[in-house]
Amino acid sequence: MMLTYRERFRRHMAFKDVDRPPFYEFLGFWVETVNRWRAEGLPAGVDVYDYFNFDKREMVPIDYGPIPRFIPRTLEEDAKYRVEVNDMGIKMKILKTSASMPTFLDFPVKCRRDWERMKERYDPKDLRGILKRGVQSLRNTIERRIES
Repeated sequence: MMLTYRERFRRHMAFKDVDRPPFYEFLGFWVETVNRWRAEGLPAGVDVYDYFNFDKREMVPIDYGPIPRFIPRTLEEDAKYRVEVNDMGIKMKILKTSASMPTFLDFPVKCRRDWERMKERYDPKDLRGILKRGVQSLRNTIERRIES
C-alpha cells in the first residue's frame, strides 16, 4: 500500500491501516544543531526536512493561547541564566549561552481558584486574535502553495 502524505495522515488519524506512521518534526530544529550536522556532513543548501524524508505538511497556526496574554517579564538574570515569566504565565529558567530546553519553575494554575481566574482568558466566544492570526496564516500558506 503506497499512500500520499494526506491519505497516510487521514488514515492514521482514523486508526486505519497505513503503510507507515506519519513522520513529522513539529517543533523544528535548533540552529546550533543544524550547523553541527552541516559540519558533520549534511550538505550545504539541503533542506533538513527533505534530507531526512519527513512527510510534507501544511499547518495553520491558530493561536490557542490565553487572551489577554500575560505580560512577559524578567525576574532574575546573570551571565548564564535568565528567569522569566512568559506570555503564557509560565515561570522558567533559560540558559543564555546556547540553545536548550528551559527549566519550568512554576505554572499559573495550581489550584481551583487559579483555574477560575485563568479560564477568563479562554473565552470561546472571544475570537479576536485567534481568527485574525489564523486567517493571515492561511493566506500566507495559500500564497506559498501558489508560488511553488
